[in-house]
Amino acid sequence: MQETMPNFRQGDLQETGNNLDIALLQGTVPFNEETGSQGALFFTVETEQGATQLTRNGNYSLDANGNLVTSNGDFVLDTNRNRIQIEGSDFRLIPMG
Repeated sequence: MQETMPNFRQGDLQETGNNLDIALLQGTVPFNEETGSQGALFFTVETEQGATQLTRNGNYSLDANGNLVTSNGDFVLDTNRNRIQIEGSDFRLIPMG
């Protein structure tokens, strides 16, 4: 048997020209008092089947209703696990933590 360890190292950043693409930067997560660990950053998404999953892929777009979605059409969720809806193209991302 061999143990498999996930690789969460930061990859190279690349300018895409899409204002909905978001990069997670390594070392930006503060110490979490609740869990007692440094933690890792993930985006929370809701799948078509209603399941909640985590992803580090920040390549997003808007669906016909203005919901922020992944390339698979999964809904990106906010910290309260609500779907993120964006109205218009003038918006700001505010880092949490």
